[in-house]
Amino acid sequence: MENKETWIDPEDRAYPYGGFTRQARVRVLGNPHAPGAVPDRIIGQYRMVRASVPDTHFSIPARLRVDGRTVRGFVSYINDELTFTPEAT
Repeated sequence: MENKETWIDPEDRAYPYGGFTRQARVRVLGNPHAPGAVPDRIIGQYRMVRASVPDTHFSIPARLRVDGRTVRGFVSYINDELTFTPEAT
């Protein structure tokens, strides 16, 4: 079953340079290895992120803007929806 709340632009939007030029609407997740990377108030919410080209079979590097700062992380597909998980620093 496809989740209509989340989506991502086609991969060709990131070419020819592979930058963070495609958009995605994702559910924000927390990362137990990076507590505080995103505020607790946005965990579980749907947000827009900038995404690049896949770096593995199951994840896409992405950036989330929150409270005037950029949070690096990745987009992946979990439980029938696209999610954003912040990187552990």
